Amino acid sequence: MSHTLRELLHPVAIRKVISTIATPLSRFQDFYGTGIGGPYNQDIGGDVFSWDIFDKTRKIANARPQGTGPERIIPQKIGQVSARAYRSHGSLKLLYAKIFRNRVLGGNMDMGNVDVSGQKYIKSQLQFAAQQYKNAREFMLNRLLRCSGFYLKIEGDQWIPTDTATSFKVDYKIPASQVGTVGGIFAGTWDEAAAPIHDELLALNAYTQQQTGYPIEHAWINSTMWGYLLKNTQIKGLAGTSNSPFAQYDRVDKYSEEGIRDNGFVGVLRGIPWIHWHVYDGVLEVDGTESALVEPNKAIFTPAPSSMWLETYNGSELVLENTHSQPYEAFGFTNWHTHVIDPAAVELKFLDNSLPALYLPKAIFNATVASP
Repeated sequence: MSHTLRELLHPVAIRKVISTIATPLSRFQDFYGTGIGGPYNQDIGGDVFSWDIFDKTRKIANARPQGTGPERIIPQKIGQVSARAYRSHGSLKLLYAKIFRNRVLGGNMDMGNVDVSGQKYIKSQLQFAAQQYKNAREFMLNRLLRCSGFYLKIEGDQWIPTDTATSFKVDYKIPASQVGTVGGIFAGTWDEAAAPIHDELLALNAYTQQQTGYPIEHAWINSTMWGYLLKNTQIKGLAGTSNSPFAQYDRVDKYSEEGIRDNGFVGVLRGIPWIHWHVYDGVLEVDGTESALVEPNKAIFTPAPSSMWLETYNGSELVLENTHSQPYEAFGFTNWHTHVIDPAAVELKFLDNSLPALYLPKAIFNATVASP
């Protein structure tokens, strides 16, 4: 390709650096407190986790006549769940020859705008790589809430998370009765104005009382499903003809690292005040394909965030940052850097050992509420 002398010598004005993709906001892990540094993280250590199950009882104590001894109470059975941490580990090598005395990323090359040590470039690459580890936590939690689990496609030392069935499944042991019609509660007709949405939600509320006693307080749907709710005859009737069907309908007050506001909403329907509706159309790239976090025609129902039913366990391993330092035990997500010679470079290292721990598999539901 030929250029004119003017084109070759004319200075190029660089105004900014942009991303064509806004930073994912990790809505699920932020809301449920299971993300990196979240309130519902436990540093367990190692890479194998387990927790005991000791259920309370709904059995009524029997009556005994006067002059008789005590009834022999049978000890409650104790169960146990075991799991292994999802380990992510990667590095990003940056040659100093490529970052030394370059223009600042997003700026022009002039005497006052030279990034001698490449600090801004390194920071941008660090954020880019670290986002993948947040995305991994978001994916694991999302597939837990979708009641599906996920698979690992093994290609040598690369274990690729996927929704395509393989011999290696990360299974959260959620009963099939928590998915689809949820035992016949949902008819899958929310796309019809006459759908008995309020009746189905009351039935779900009664079912959760029987299952765990934890009430449903949050539902995750996409924007199409929210439109169905606002047009539903039963919901509009409960609100009253002179009122809007919703009592709350606000944008989520969350921002990305670039200051971009989340485009999701949280709403409360006037006639169904006990459920907060999270309207979310977020996507992640899963095995090379963009995948909606909230499936079309589905609604994810959960209790309020609590460590009583959901946490993240942080595993650990020994990390040696360089040959002159002492190894230390790193829990959950950590990152560091090492220097490389010949050619001179800095290598950014990332490590995460973690897994969502679902204590109450019967507390969540992923219902099919509309036709495909």
